[in-house]
Amino acid sequence: MRAANAKSNAMQQKARAVPNAPAEVSSVFSLKKRIVECRQPMQDLEKQLSQSKQQNMKLRSLLHIAEEVNVDEPETVSHEDIVTNSKLSFELGGTRKNVRQLSQGVFSRPGIRPSQQVQSKARDIPELPSRDLTESLLGSYFDHFHFNVPIVEWSKMSSEYQYAYDTSQLSHVTQAWIATFFATLAVGTLFNTSMQDQDMRRTSQASDLLNVAIRQIDRREDNITLDHCRAALLISVGLAELNEKASSRTWQAISMSFAVELGLGEQPQHLRREESEARKALWLSVRSNDRFTSLETAKPLHLREDSTVAASELVNLQELSLTHGAGVQSPNVCFAALSTIVPRLQDALKQQRIDPMSLNSINGMISAVTKSHVPESLHPHSSTPLDASLLWLATTINNLRLMLHRHNLSPFSTSGERSVALANCAAAARDTVRAILRSMEVGPDGQQRNCANNALNAYNWRDRMCSFACSSFCTHLWRCALILILTLDFEGALTCVKVSATIGDLRTINNACGRNLAFFLDTFTTRINALSEDWDQLQNDEDTLAFASGDLQGDPAAAWIWESRGSSRSSSHQSPPNSPLTHHQMDNWGGWSRVHSLLTALNDQQRRAQIYNIRGTQPLTPQLQVGASVLSSPSMASPGAPDRISIASIMGSASGARG
Repeated sequence: MRAANAKSNAMQQKARAVPNAPAEVSSVFSLKKRIVECRQPMQDLEKQLSQSKQQNMKLRSLLHIAEEVNVDEPETVSHEDIVTNSKLSFELGGTRKNVRQLSQGVFSRPGIRPSQQVQSKARDIPELPSRDLTESLLGSYFDHFHFNVPIVEWSKMSSEYQYAYDTSQLSHVTQAWIATFFATLAVGTLFNTSMQDQDMRRTSQASDLLNVAIRQIDRREDNITLDHCRAALLISVGLAELNEKASSRTWQAISMSFAVELGLGEQPQHLRREESEARKALWLSVRSNDRFTSLETAKPLHLREDSTVAASELVNLQELSLTHGAGVQSPNVCFAALSTIVPRLQDALKQQRIDPMSLNSINGMISAVTKSHVPESLHPHSSTPLDASLLWLATTINNLRLMLHRHNLSPFSTSGERSVALANCAAAARDTVRAILRSMEVGPDGQQRNCANNALNAYNWRDRMCSFACSSFCTHLWRCALILILTLDFEGALTCVKVSATIGDLRTINNACGRNLAFFLDTFTTRINALSEDWDQLQNDEDTLAFASGDLQGDPAAAWIWESRGSSRSSSHQSPPNSPLTHHQMDNWGGWSRVHSLLTALNDQQRRAQIYNIRGTQPLTPQLQVGASVLSSPSMASPGAPDRISIASIMGSASGARG
C-alpha cells in the first residue's frame, strides 16, 4: 500500500513538471542565440584587427626600406592633377603609392607645388622702418608700379604689415614674406615722385631696402613659395632701375627658376579663383620681364621656347579675366602679349642683316598682336587722348619696331636697305612723339585737358608720367631722339628731350643717356657746320650713323664699330664692365638744359633755312656755336645749370609742335 502511494505521488509530481519544460528549453535556446549574436561582432573586430596588423607590418617594412619615409606626408599634387589616360585599361593605385613613397630624395612627381607651404620662420629678423615711411612707400608702390605689374596682393600685405607694426616684430612671418615686403618698399621708393629732387637719398634708401630683401632669400631653400618668386622679381626690377644690369639679370634668372619650380606656367582647374589669378599674374610678369630685359640688354632668354608656345600663349591670353578698372584690359596682359614677339625678334637680330621677308613677317606679327591684344587707344596711329600712366605701354610697340629696323643700319646691309631701315626707325620714333603729345591732353581724372594752357594740368601730367616712367622708357626716348636728330626732325627730338628732362634724376640711366646725347649733338653740330647746303648727307656719314645707332653697338651680334678692317666678327675682345658714371661725370656734362639749347639752335637754324628756300634764295649755311666735347672738357657745364626744363617750357613747346 505504501509502495503504491509513493509511486502515485511520483507520477503526480512528474505530471506537474511537464507543463514547465517547454519554457525552460526556450530560455536556454534564447541565451545561446544571444551569445552567438554577440560573438559575431567580436569575430568581425578580430578579423579587422588582424588585417590592420598585417597592413601595419607591410607599412613598417616599407618604412624600413625607404629609410623611415614619412608615409603620412600629404601629397604635393591633388588627385585632380592626375592625368586620365583613356588608353590605360588597368589601375596603378598601389604602384603609385609605392613609387611616391620610395622616390623621396630621388625625384619629385610632376605637377603643381602648392602655393602655400610650411616654411621656417625668419632667422635674421630686420628692424621695421617707421610706420609713416612704410605707408608712404607702399602707397607709392600700389599707386604706380602695381598698375602694370600686379603681383602683390594688397589685402594680404596690408593685414600682415599692420599686425607686424601692432606687435612691433616680424617673428610671425616667413623669410620669403619679409623679402617680398622690403623689396616692395624698395620699388616703392624708386617710383616715389615726391623724392624726385633727392636722387642720392632715394637711391641710397632703395639700395638699403634691397639689401635687406636679398639677405632674407636663402638660395638653398628647397621649399619654394610664391613669395620667393615675387621677392626675386621685385629685387630684379629694383636693381634694373638702379642701372645695376648684371645683378638684375641674376635675380631675374632666380625669379624665373622659382616660377618654373612652382609650375606657374600650368593652371590646374581645381585651384581657387584667387590663387589661380595670383599665379597667372606672377607668371605673366616674370615671363614679360625676362623677354623685355633680354631684348634691352641683348642677352639670351632665361627660358627659351619655340614659336608654337608663343602662339598658344596668345590664345590663352585672350581668355584671361585679368582686368584693370571698368572693363579695361590689364596692362600686365598687354605687356605679356607683346612679349611673345620678343623670341621671334631676337632670332632675327642674331643675323648680320634681316632680309625683307623676315622684316615683313615680324612687322605683321607686331601689327596682329597689337590689334588683337592692345586697346585701340594705345595703337601707334590712334588720335584719341592718352593717359600718361599708359605712355610706356603705348611706346613699347614703337620700341619693338625701332629695334627691329635699326638692326639694318649696319654696313652689312645694302645702301637701299639702310635707307629703308632709317625711314622705318624714324616712323616709329615719330609715333612715340605723337603718343607723348596725346598724353598731354588727358588729365588725372581721365578727362580731356589741355596741359599746355594750364599749369595745374601740366603738373599733374608730369607727376603721372614720371611715376610710371621706368628705365626702359628712358632708353627708348634716347633712341628716338638719336634717330630723329639724324633724320633732321628736331621738333620731334625736342619733344623726347623735354620728357627726358622732366624725368631727370628719377632714373639713374636717364642722365647717362643725356650725357651720350649731348656728345652726339656736339659732333652732329660740328659736322653740320662743315657742310654747305645738304644736311641730308649726314645720313650717309658712317661716323654719324654709328653714333645714332646707340646701344646697337652693345649687341655682340650687331655691333660693328669694335672691329678693325679685315678682322673677324668671331674674334674675341676684352670688354670692360659697364661702370656707372662718376660724380664728376654726372656733374659736368652740361645737363638737360644744354641738350635742349643745342637742339633748339638746330631747330631755329633749320627753320631759317627753310624760309630762305621758300623765298628762292641761297639757304643760310648753319654756323652754330659748338663747345668743347663733354668727354674731354669738364668746363662745358655752367655752374648751377638746371638739369630739367621748366614744365611751362615743355608744355608750351609741345603745343607749338602740334600746331
